[in-house]
Amino acid sequence: MGKKLSYFFKFFLIAVLVVLGAWSPMTFAATTVPISSFRAHDIIYSVATPYSGGFVVVGSRDDNLYVLNRQGKLVWKYTTPNAVSSVAVSPGGHYIAIADQDSEIYLFKNHRLLWQKSLQTMPSAIAVSRGAETIAVTFPVVPMLTEFAANGTQLRQVIIPAGGVSIAITGSGREIAIGANNDDLYVMTPGGHVLWSYATNGTVNGVSMSPNGHYVAIGSQDHHVTLLNGQGRVLWRYDFGHQINGVATDRHASYVAVATNNSYILAVLNHQGTLVWQKNTGAPNTSVALSENGSVLAAGSQNDLAYVISTSAALAQYRAFEMELHAVYAGIVLLLLLGAWWAWRRYRRTPQAQQLVANVARHRISYIMLIPTFVLLLLFNYYPAISGLYHSLYRWNPGAESYFVGFHNFVMMARDPFLLVGIPHILIMILFGILLGGVGVPLLVAELMFHLRSSRMQYVYRVLFIIPLVIPAIANILIWENIYNPDIGLLNETLHAVGLGGLAQNWLGNPHLALAALIFMGFPFTNIIAILVFYAGLLAIPGELIEAARMDGASLLEVIRHVHIPMLTGQFKFVLVTSVIGGLQSFGVPLVMTGGGPEMSTFVPGLEMYYAATKYSEMGYSAAISVSMFLVILVLTVVQMKFIRTSATD
Repeated sequence: MGKKLSYFFKFFLIAVLVVLGAWSPMTFAATTVPISSFRAHDIIYSVATPYSGGFVVVGSRDDNLYVLNRQGKLVWKYTTPNAVSSVAVSPGGHYIAIADQDSEIYLFKNHRLLWQKSLQTMPSAIAVSRGAETIAVTFPVVPMLTEFAANGTQLRQVIIPAGGVSIAITGSGREIAIGANNDDLYVMTPGGHVLWSYATNGTVNGVSMSPNGHYVAIGSQDHHVTLLNGQGRVLWRYDFGHQINGVATDRHASYVAVATNNSYILAVLNHQGTLVWQKNTGAPNTSVALSENGSVLAAGSQNDLAYVISTSAALAQYRAFEMELHAVYAGIVLLLLLGAWWAWRRYRRTPQAQQLVANVARHRISYIMLIPTFVLLLLFNYYPAISGLYHSLYRWNPGAESYFVGFHNFVMMARDPFLLVGIPHILIMILFGILLGGVGVPLLVAELMFHLRSSRMQYVYRVLFIIPLVIPAIANILIWENIYNPDIGLLNETLHAVGLGGLAQNWLGNPHLALAALIFMGFPFTNIIAILVFYAGLLAIPGELIEAARMDGASLLEVIRHVHIPMLTGQFKFVLVTSVIGGLQSFGVPLVMTGGGPEMSTFVPGLEMYYAATKYSEMGYSAAISVSMFLVILVLTVVQMKFIRTSATD
């Protein structure tokens, strides 16, 4: 009894460590952070800093442009005719662009004014690319984007969907993000072509893009800060409970800085959307900027103060916190390895282990020849599976920096509306797949072939059923796509030919019929694998049992019910397990036929996994979905096998 308790205590300790190590999305607050401030003569409207964070540019309502060093000391200033409402710095720090409330914009290079332009209406925000190849300007009332070159030439003027409140531009100038007053974010090319958009529930007061455009952070009047990837996919959202006036992100969206209004809070969120640092400035904060590596944070406030904050201390403490989490996980792995070693030490002394070693030594040539097979199996089967499990704990994007997020990807699944919509669809498809293509029709066909008197005809029918297997699955899908074509498809043409043209439909375009159309694609539901499995099971039934049943006066249906079906328990188990596994993993048919539409009526979890990896570059989230699907399949498989075996025994 004591030994059992000792084992129980060891496993309990390991379980506690696993739980503590997995509890990664925790809030962390740093203690001491160096803060410098500069007092202007009026409200600070806008701040900006280059990638290096070497200096800070400040625009104030006191009609001045200020340039501060990292210690918050004034280096240089420039006075304009009216309040400086927006400032921007090129990534390298060579160019400074500003807009004032006198409808003027300015471009400086190394503190020297290059040009000044008068606009027809007051601008709201300005942004400048690397080398000042593009200076982009938006207007709060006029839905227009105006772009200038480094020499002051107007490049273009394009109409945009709504007036712009905030603006950001990539380092190359190839993408521009505009926070509009219609509560939407638009990411577009310099020519005005909208690449994608994102709707919020409040005016987008702040927008920031990573230099390569892979991440976009926005803050809106609906109190939310949202981080999106370069395709408009939401990575996380954080509710501050108060209006957001400004946001800024570093190079890889490792950190997002936030300026709030009513709560007077300056804050920094990490790549998971977890609050890692905050400060109450005592007044509404108007804007915020962040250096490329997140080490320098600049902010402006309505108390006339501009802040230059060295966040290195806070971020260093948080990184140490993350390292501790990694150490916990490393300790778990070490414990598991020690447990495996301890188990082997105990097992190798048993007669079974000694017999195993002797058998391997006796047949060593055979095992050596199997090594290439095992190497390929490990490389192409087990390594991808282990890699998927590992990367499901990371925000992983191959070619870019990856971050450990613990179970954050799995938490996101519970909030993913696409995934939740797809679950009932896949359950319906699996149910009909089992009833029709898994058990119903295949069992009927197997019984019909089994009862053919001619063995030659049985062989002929087996061959005829097997031949379609050589046709690629994609060819079958494309054939059905043509059958369902609403204009020239075989189904609608047949209905017109027999006088039932009123029943013709856009089968794949109708959200009420699309899922049923995909299910019907299996018609006539002759799953050849299931047919051969049932047919082989029928051949294996001893003839004496069937003859005995017939001598007792059993009819054909009674023989099938009381002899065939009980003797096919193993075949039913195999078909059910493979049908569930195949059904949960499948997404090829919806992908090719409908893409998950219309109106998400054919969306399945496998599609979300595929889109997350290939369309939205969220490899970690895709891996988390695949791991979850594996666990669901594992549990269902064990339950099915246990249930069927128990039923058969009973």
